[in-house]
Amino acid sequence: MRHTSLGTTYPGRYDTIMEVNGYGKISDYLDGEGGRVLDIGCSVGIETARLAAENPGHYFIGMDIEPPRIAIARRGIWSLKDVGITQPRLELMRRIPGFEVIESESAASPALWLEFEGCFPVIMLRRPLDNLGFVVGDYDEPPFAPHSFDVVTAFTCGFRGSREASVMPLIRPGGVLLNSLYAARA
Repeated sequence: MRHTSLGTTYPGRYDTIMEVNGYGKISDYLDGEGGRVLDIGCSVGIETARLAAENPGHYFIGMDIEPPRIAIARRGIWSLKDVGITQPRLELMRRIPGFEVIESESAASPALWLEFEGCFPVIMLRRPLDNLGFVVGDYDEPPFAPHSFDVVTAFTCGFRGSREASVMPLIRPGGVLLNSLYAARA
């Protein structure tokens, strides 16, 4: 069965969901260094990339069922055609080490200008992050071994309780599933 991520993604969306649900921050669920986070339904991956940049001691994997979205995520450059960008969201991304905001076509390199003509501003990673990866996959049949993750997020994929059975085995004992409806401990 195929599922499509729902909703528009934008920088800061996960913070809003975490705050509304009283979850705190992703880092609150990760001990020390080397934690692993799976972001199910990551869409074009800008939030997964932001979390990875903010938490360099942990590894983040974004998973979405739609290959074109994962292709955008792997590229590491997001434009108006990919994400909802407003001035406050641009300010958020400017504060995160590793990201660059290019406001206008005149500030872009010729190659970037050709690719994104008419779609500025553009948010891009300055360099690939060592703690970030993206995969095409379905949460009904996730392509990971049991107990692979400390935290699994499912904020944007229309996740419901009936899907918990396929996701919970991915979480290490003591780990947590966070989604826009509830949190569950493994």
